Amino acid sequence: MASDGDVSRFLSTPGIEPSVKLDIIKKAIGDRVSSIVLNTVTLLIERGRQSAVGSVSEAYGRIADEASGESRATVYTAVALSEAELAKVLQQFGVISGRRIIGEQVVEPSLLGGIKVRIGDKIYDGSLSTKLDRLSKQINSQAL
Repeated sequence: MASDGDVSRFLSTPGIEPSVKLDIIKKAIGDRVSSIVLNTVTLLIERGRQSAVGSVSEAYGRIADEASGESRATVYTAVALSEAELAKVLQQFGVISGRRIIGEQVVEPSLLGGIKVRIGDKIYDGSLSTKLDRLSKQINSQAL
């Protein structure tokens, strides 16, 4: 709901009564989600906090991952990795973190090479651009 622009605009429109919003949302997702999720969304809409749906969903996802021994990761690379390469990276970080890692890949050419992995709020940065940055700072500090 939070990632769909039309739904977000609909929910944030002040001229639409909360009861109308609830009726439409219940018809749209009522049979596809648990009663707990539906009750949570209902409560947020009734209290005018529909903008918090995305944050609540993310927080629930983190709690569910924590309970199941999983972590979500974003792997940033300069060029796309094959599925096998990505799986190997995720497996290695699983060993480091002691958790099962579920990941997605983001191609970021500005990294130049290497890899950067974000797991929760931790970032493991082995990118070439960061290494060059550090080297530049070290050379500049020695030149002064």
